[in-house]
Amino acid sequence: MSIFRLIFGAIWLLTAGCQSLRMEVPTPEVSGEATHQTISPAQADARPETTSETNVNIETPEKMQPLGIILSDALPGYVDVADELTKRLARPYRLFYLNTSNAESTIKILENETFASLIAIGEPALQLLSRHNLNSDIIYSQVFDPPESGFRGVSAIPPMQMQIDFWRSRNPNLNHIGIVNSKRLAPQVAELVIAAEKSGIKLSIGEAYSDKAALHQFRRMVPNIDGFIILPDASILSPNTLTRMVQHANANGVQLLTYNIPIFQLGTFLHITSSNADIADRIIDLLNDKTTQHIPLTALRVKVSGAARYANVRR
Repeated sequence: MSIFRLIFGAIWLLTAGCQSLRMEVPTPEVSGEATHQTISPAQADARPETTSETNVNIETPEKMQPLGIILSDALPGYVDVADELTKRLARPYRLFYLNTSNAESTIKILENETFASLIAIGEPALQLLSRHNLNSDIIYSQVFDPPESGFRGVSAIPPMQMQIDFWRSRNPNLNHIGIVNSKRLAPQVAELVIAAEKSGIKLSIGEAYSDKAALHQFRRMVPNIDGFIILPDASILSPNTLTRMVQHANANGVQLLTYNIPIFQLGTFLHITSSNADIADRIIDLLNDKTTQHIPLTALRVKVSGAARYANVRR
């Protein structure tokens, strides 16, 4: 497996009644046709209770129409969220695992059957749903760059204020942070601007539209900053650029924050990710309140370089 696949494969991961009703749960697909394993309500109720660090947020269904849960892949980052979500559901649901050959058959099912809401876990799933007029409430999670309108969703990363507060707790001398952005992640940058100002931290923002320009902007900042946030913008961050950024930062005493495990393993100071249980709870909030368009996360998981395990932090 190439370093390109390791690094960018995890970026968007960042960093899942009535006796007459049955829950239909498809097995991960290996062909172009959707196949499903049917599970009765009694079998579904026998699943182990959640052991997450958050209180379970149970759905309050208006009707017993099923939900459609579409996973971008059968990768753990998506499957774990779906597992947490289905523990909280009080209605039937169907899981769909996308792969390179079953998009068309999945869409046919979604078009021909009625679902109370469709939940897209990951950017590829949302992209697929957005290309079709499904006439359904669509909720997304784990999407850094969602469409501006037409969909409801959960933030892709924990609140910037929580991230800054934790970073400051580990480094009280953190006074100047830098980022490089292609404007693709403008909402996250806008949130960071507010958090930095509130915390009294100076923020330098570089604009780049290629990996060479991103590296150049980063190197210009390094003499003046204490920390740098590596935003998950694959359009300007090649594996070679990321490696050189980490090496240059470490050589100059600049702490790096990343949302990506392979990048963290290159030698960054912090790895921050979301809690699967928190994502599931926020999806339930959206299912219970259809007037809400976007909802922030309320928890983060963080690992400091050299630490043995992740810490869980709640707002």
